[in-house]
Amino acid sequence: MKNLFLKKSTFCFLITISSLQFKAQNIYTENFDDVTNLTSQGWIMTNQSDISLSSWYQGIPEAFSSFEGEPNSFAQADPNSSNFGNISNWLITPDISLKNGDVISFYTRDLSDDRADRLEVRISPNGISSIIPSGGFSDLGDFTLLALSINPDLTTTGYPSIWTQYTYTVTGLTGLTICKIGFRYFINEGIPPIINGETIGIDSFKIDRENLDRIDFTNSNLETFPNPVKSILNIQTRENIKKNYVFDVLGKKTTTSPISNNSIDVSYLKQGIYILKVITEKDKIMVTKFIKE
Repeated sequence: MKNLFLKKSTFCFLITISSLQFKAQNIYTENFDDVTNLTSQGWIMTNQSDISLSSWYQGIPEAFSSFEGEPNSFAQADPNSSNFGNISNWLITPDISLKNGDVISFYTRDLSDDRADRLEVRISPNGISSIIPSGGFSDLGDFTLLALSINPDLTTTGYPSIWTQYTYTVTGLTGLTICKIGFRYFINEGIPPIINGETIGIDSFKIDRENLDRIDFTNSNLETFPNPVKSILNIQTRENIKKNYVFDVLGKKTTTSPISNNSIDVSYLKQGIYILKVITEKDKIMVTKFIKE
């Protein structure tokens, strides 16, 4: 009787969503069409370099054109933020509600490989109460979560000289959290003659949230067994798995055990139907469903 119930439930579930597939919901976009309007939209610019001059400004196409949009449609910073000494020039977003799994992405580049540039992306989980850096070059405020560091070793070839996309998947938050994200142009010893620091641009900043209102279970390259499963779910695929996620039928992500020998422990799950999503080493996404007994 129990197996019959599971089969009927599975059939109804597949009828309901068999034609659906994963999609991402965009929750924030900034293309930097008008940098002068950023502060009126809640952005914060604070230059904590040893001697503060210019802050972030509208892109200058004579240096390089934007990734997309009008040629000057990007935000730019350069060593003129300090005429000597260390550079710490911040561009900070308005309050944005984030949760684990959200994907932050943007494009960036510098002018050439003649000098070394560096950019950090830092997050404060305190929203409107965030402590904005104000104490000079080394002050981080409460932007202590380092999400990305581009060219941390300050090598001349470590920062891309063509538009390159960088992404960060949010982790470490406890539920939906109001945050601020800080871009920090961060250069040591930018002293005449300038050794480090040339100029950088940022474009096409986005935050996307994956949801499960569209799911496709037709991927034949991903198989699980046994199914239904009581404790250990074995996973078969033609590619090596980098990450795995388990969702319930409402799209809520569950606590996921790490993959070990192409198996995961699902004994902690309640009885029901679940969705397994895996990301391979080639960043291919595959999805299937399984039943927990």
